[in-house]
Amino acid sequence: MALIEAGANPDMFNSSEKYYILFVIGTVAVGISLGIMLGYILSDSLRVENRSIIYLASMLLCGGLSVLLSFFIIMKWMKIKK
Repeated sequence: MALIEAGANPDMFNSSEKYYILFVIGTVAVGISLGIMLGYILSDSLRVENRSIIYLASMLLCGGLSVLLSFFIIMKWMKIKK
């Protein structure tokens, strides 16, 4: 009832597009975890004193790459759908 009073479309909860955000969140979580693993490997092999910079850089790099990957996958899904 609150949706109808606010003027929102109740059919938006039945669309398949609501799963796109879950896909993006999942790929970002996987990307950040891969970034943490990459940061551990790099910091261990390079033997630097300030490991937090390597962890942060690798997390941001892999997280950003996963957002781009999910964007291109979703665009491919949308082209197939139409």
